Amino acid sequence: MRTARTGLILCMVLILLLSACGSRDEAVITRTMETPLPERSVPVLSEESPEPLPTPKPTAEPFPDPTPEPAIEPTEEPTLESTPEPTAVSTPEPEIRDYILNTNTKKFHNPGCASVKQMKDENRKAYTGTREELLEQGYSPCGNCKP
Repeated sequence: MRTARTGLILCMVLILLLSACGSRDEAVITRTMETPLPERSVPVLSEESPEPLPTPKPTAEPFPDPTPEPAIEPTEEPTLESTPEPTAVSTPEPEIRDYILNTNTKKFHNPGCASVKQMKDENRKAYTGTREELLEQGYSPCGNCKP
Protein backbone atom coordinates (compact mmCIF):
# COMPACT_ATOMS: atom_id res chain seq x y z
CA MET A 1 0.00 0.00 0.00
CA ARG A 2 2.78 2.36 0.94
CA THR A 3 4.79 1.60 -2.24
CA ALA A 4 1.80 2.31 -4.48
CA ARG A 5 1.11 5.60 -2.71
CA THR A 6 4.77 6.64 -3.06
CA GLY A 7 4.75 5.77 -6.75
CA LEU A 8 1.60 7.80 -7.32
CA ILE A 9 3.10 10.81 -5.55
CA LEU A 10 6.27 10.53 -7.62
CA CYS A 11 4.24 10.43 -10.82
CA MET A 12 2.27 13.50 -9.80
CA VAL A 13 5.49 15.38 -9.02
CA LEU A 14 6.93 14.33 -12.36
CA ILE A 15 3.82 15.57 -14.17
CA LEU A 16 4.02 18.91 -12.39
CA LEU A 17 7.70 19.27 -13.18
CA LEU A 18 7.24 18.42 -16.84
CA SER A 19 4.32 20.79 -17.20
CA ALA A 20 6.31 23.56 -15.47
CA CYS A 21 9.17 23.01 -17.92
CA GLY A 22 6.82 23.27 -20.89
CA SER A 23 7.09 19.63 -21.97
CA ARG A 24 3.83 18.25 -23.44
CA ASP A 25 5.10 14.76 -24.23
CA GLU A 26 2.34 12.62 -22.72
CA ALA A 27 3.93 9.37 -23.89
CA VAL A 28 6.78 9.90 -21.43
CA ILE A 29 4.31 10.60 -18.63
CA THR A 30 2.20 7.51 -19.45
CA ARG A 31 5.23 5.26 -19.75
CA THR A 32 6.57 6.54 -16.40
CA MET A 33 3.25 5.89 -14.67
CA GLU A 34 3.02 2.34 -16.06
CA THR A 35 6.57 1.32 -15.00
CA PRO A 36 6.39 -0.53 -11.69
CA LEU A 37 8.71 0.56 -8.91
CA PRO A 38 11.41 -1.91 -7.88
CA GLU A 39 10.92 -3.75 -4.62
CA ARG A 40 12.68 -2.18 -1.66
CA SER A 41 15.49 -4.13 -0.09
CA VAL A 42 15.07 -2.40 3.29
CA PRO A 43 12.27 -3.92 5.38
CA VAL A 44 9.39 -1.57 6.10
CA LEU A 45 7.61 -1.66 9.43
CA SER A 46 4.00 -2.56 9.13
CA GLU A 47 1.32 -1.60 11.58
CA GLU A 48 1.22 -5.20 12.86
CA SER A 49 4.99 -5.45 13.59
CA PRO A 50 5.50 -5.09 17.35
CA GLU A 51 9.36 -5.06 17.25
CA PRO A 52 11.35 -2.09 15.98
CA LEU A 53 14.23 -2.65 13.59
CA PRO A 54 17.62 -3.05 15.27
CA THR A 55 19.79 0.06 15.13
CA PRO A 56 23.19 -0.37 13.52
CA LYS A 57 26.15 -0.38 15.91
CA PRO A 58 29.14 1.84 15.17
CA THR A 59 32.12 -0.08 13.89
CA ALA A 60 34.88 2.46 14.52
CA GLU A 61 35.62 5.07 17.15
CA PRO A 62 34.21 8.36 15.81
CA PHE A 63 37.03 10.66 16.99
CA PRO A 64 40.33 8.95 17.78
CA ASP A 65 42.59 10.67 20.30
CA PRO A 66 45.38 12.13 18.11
CA THR A 67 47.94 12.81 20.85
CA PRO A 68 48.31 11.08 24.17
CA GLU A 69 48.49 13.26 27.25
CA PRO A 70 51.99 13.60 28.68
CA ALA A 71 52.62 11.61 31.80
CA ILE A 72 53.09 13.67 34.93
CA GLU A 73 56.07 12.48 36.88
CA PRO A 74 55.87 12.80 40.65
CA THR A 75 58.17 15.31 42.25
CA GLU A 76 59.65 15.12 45.66
CA GLU A 77 58.07 17.42 48.18
CA PRO A 78 60.62 19.39 50.17
CA THR A 79 60.68 18.74 53.87
CA LEU A 80 60.95 21.46 56.48
CA GLU A 81 64.45 20.32 57.38
CA SER A 82 65.81 20.56 53.83
CA THR A 83 64.37 24.00 53.06
CA PRO A 84 67.16 26.58 53.04
CA GLU A 85 66.74 29.79 54.99
CA PRO A 86 65.71 32.75 52.85
CA THR A 87 68.53 35.17 52.23
CA ALA A 88 68.28 38.87 51.68
CA VAL A 89 68.33 39.82 48.02
CA SER A 90 71.27 42.03 47.42
CA THR A 91 71.05 44.66 44.72
CA PRO A 92 74.16 45.01 42.60
CA GLU A 93 76.28 48.07 43.19
CA PRO A 94 75.88 50.70 40.45
CA GLU A 95 78.81 50.56 38.06
CA ILE A 96 81.12 53.53 38.10
CA ARG A 97 82.22 54.38 34.57
CA ASP A 98 83.62 57.18 32.45
CA TYR A 99 81.12 59.21 30.42
CA ILE A 100 81.32 62.25 28.19
CA LEU A 101 78.68 64.91 28.90
CA ASN A 102 77.26 67.45 26.48
CA THR A 103 76.43 70.33 28.78
CA ASN A 104 74.41 72.06 26.03
CA THR A 105 72.05 69.19 25.11
CA LYS A 106 72.20 67.49 28.57
CA LYS A 107 73.06 64.12 26.93
CA PHE A 108 75.69 61.69 28.20
CA HIS A 109 77.75 59.43 25.94
CA ASN A 110 80.22 56.56 26.01
CA PRO A 111 83.75 57.88 25.36
CA GLY A 112 83.98 56.12 21.96
CA CYS A 113 80.63 57.47 20.65
CA ALA A 114 80.67 59.14 17.20
CA SER A 115 78.56 62.00 18.57
CA VAL A 116 81.42 62.98 20.93
CA LYS A 117 83.66 63.74 17.93
CA GLN A 118 81.06 66.18 16.54
CA MET A 119 80.61 67.96 19.90
CA LYS A 120 82.04 71.46 20.41
CA ASP A 121 84.87 71.60 22.93
CA GLU A 122 83.07 74.15 25.13
CA ASN A 123 80.07 71.74 25.51
CA ARG A 124 82.18 68.62 26.24
CA LYS A 125 82.86 67.54 29.82
CA ALA A 126 84.38 64.28 31.15
CA TYR A 127 82.52 62.61 34.00
CA THR A 128 83.23 59.56 36.16
CA GLY A 129 80.32 58.12 38.09
CA THR A 130 77.18 56.04 37.77
CA ARG A 131 74.47 56.20 35.16
CA GLU A 132 71.83 56.70 37.89
CA GLU A 133 73.65 59.81 39.16
CA LEU A 134 73.58 61.34 35.66
CA LEU A 135 69.86 60.60 35.30
CA GLU A 136 69.24 62.28 38.68
CA GLN A 137 71.14 65.37 37.46
CA GLY A 138 68.77 65.67 34.46
CA TYR A 139 71.00 64.15 31.78
CA SER A 140 69.54 61.65 29.28
CA PRO A 141 71.42 58.84 27.49
CA CYS A 142 72.58 59.23 23.90
CA GLY A 143 70.36 57.54 21.32
CA ASN A 144 73.36 56.32 19.29
CA CYS A 145 75.62 54.64 21.86
CA LYS A 146 72.88 54.03 24.47
CA PRO A 147 75.12 54.15 27.54
